[in-house]
Amino acid sequence: KASLPESGECLEYWGRFRLDVEVLPETDDMEEQERDFRQIIYRRSETGEVKPSLPLRLIFRQGQLKNRSWRGVLLFGVFLTGLLLWLVWFLLGIWGVADFEKALSLRQLGLTAFLILCSWIIWAGTYRPLIRLVDERVVKATTALVAMFEDSAEIEMHRDSQKHQWTRFVRFSGDCPICGGRVLLAEGKPDHKLPLVGRCGESPYAHVFSFDRVRLKGTYLGPDK
Repeated sequence: KASLPESGECLEYWGRFRLDVEVLPETDDMEEQERDFRQIIYRRSETGEVKPSLPLRLIFRQGQLKNRSWRGVLLFGVFLTGLLLWLVWFLLGIWGVADFEKALSLRQLGLTAFLILCSWIIWAGTYRPLIRLVDERVVKATTALVAMFEDSAEIEMHRDSQKHQWTRFVRFSGDCPICGGRVLLAEGKPDHKLPLVGRCGESPYAHVFSFDRVRLKGTYLGPDK
């Protein structure tokens, strides 16, 4: 034991210390915490929360319909009729623009490009999502299919407990385990090969998660390296 110095006395102390450093093994709590930061839980919106576009509201009741019902048959008929009318309109437009007796003019090129652009918008915004829905079960709902001021939404085809197929407008969302931001589904491309991934609104290309619609869970994908 060292005694305290008396008044007016100045003492100098030299000491040597040894510090042993040892790597502590990772505990279960640390592993669990790291696992939590790589997992996300999604939520599915309630029935009727997502509003389809005004024409589709006449077919979808509370944002959903039973595939094998008169509403489902009506939707299929409207789909085929619209597809045929679109093809007829495109062919008639191309035929009207074409003039085989004269040389190709700039006006003809402009009208042809306009027809192709309009056809692509109709195809990508209306028909392609519904065709992809049959195989992928969940697709992004384009702005042409949902209400004007509706947030990001999806179209899901699922089976109920009685094995009946339904099609409904839903929204899958979650809380980012990294920053707490809102995670919504988006297209996986161009940085990921998956058709749909969960992207955080605060960091959409760094905080990216996979999506499993059955388990409503996903794992951290991160930026593509």
